[in-house]
Amino acid sequence: MRFKIPFKIKTSHCIERLKFKDRSEIKLKLKDNNFVINYKNKNYKIKVEKDNNNIFYFEVECEPEIIYKLCDILESVFSYLIDEKNLNRHYGNYFIKIDRFSIETIGEYTIRDRLSMVSIKHKELKFDEEEYVVEDFILQAYYEALRAPSPKMKYFNLFLILEYIENSKKYKDMFLKEENFLFKEKDFEKCEKCLNFNEEQLKRLKQLCRNKSFTKQSRKEKLYLILKELKVLEIHTIQGKIELKEKDIKEIIENRNKIFHSSQSSDFENILWFRLFPLCENIVTKSLKGELCIEK
Repeated sequence: MRFKIPFKIKTSHCIERLKFKDRSEIKLKLKDNNFVINYKNKNYKIKVEKDNNNIFYFEVECEPEIIYKLCDILESVFSYLIDEKNLNRHYGNYFIKIDRFSIETIGEYTIRDRLSMVSIKHKELKFDEEEYVVEDFILQAYYEALRAPSPKMKYFNLFLILEYIENSKKYKDMFLKEENFLFKEKDFEKCEKCLNFNEEQLKRLKQLCRNKSFTKQSRKEKLYLILKELKVLEIHTIQGKIELKEKDIKEIIENRNKIFHSSQSSDFENILWFRLFPLCENIVTKSLKGELCIEK
């Protein structure tokens, strides 16, 4: 069955913070209005069209029972494409919102989101890939970050992508090896003999010695090394091309810990816009191309 899925482009924030009226515009020129979504090893060909009322919509053929899931995927993928290489996210992220109540069954584009401000952004949107491979969690977390109005909520959602990598098979294969563990079973046995601990204390100590998250390398070291292995550390921002270092990863982690405990550094937003966002954009780009390979 073929479906017509109307959508609008929205902006996450920015205008109110600058005390402008709700008016901003983005123009997108599509070189090619077709792309393919690969979901659960099945390809869905997507076409972007505009009707006589200047309403933009996706046209897709799919099973009726997955139409709403496909809407979630389209929102995530297309929002990523629209906001890709946004060099100054301090002034807002662009994302699309599908009107699920207006979905219909069927038989050179300029996309605008009119909001009332004298700022027009032009972006040529080219589908570089013939198909996009959908990794649900990473894509959904990035989409939630794009549309979240609060910088803190953006940070939360983007950091989930890094935590997802920390729980991946690749991460475990790289770091969670016997020789990397900070404590071993024999360490517990030594402590048990030498320390005058009660039963509860020994139980806690045993749990500590068996905790595989305690390795010789710190969290920042491990996260930096796996991101380096994935080749996602070279970022592009309004500040230019930057290769993220271990100290940048350390700052990203520290700020995550601070905002999770109702605190934040004075440099919090700079880290969000000019470090964490472009880093996660690189991860999403790799994921959509099927090049992330963290579960093999």
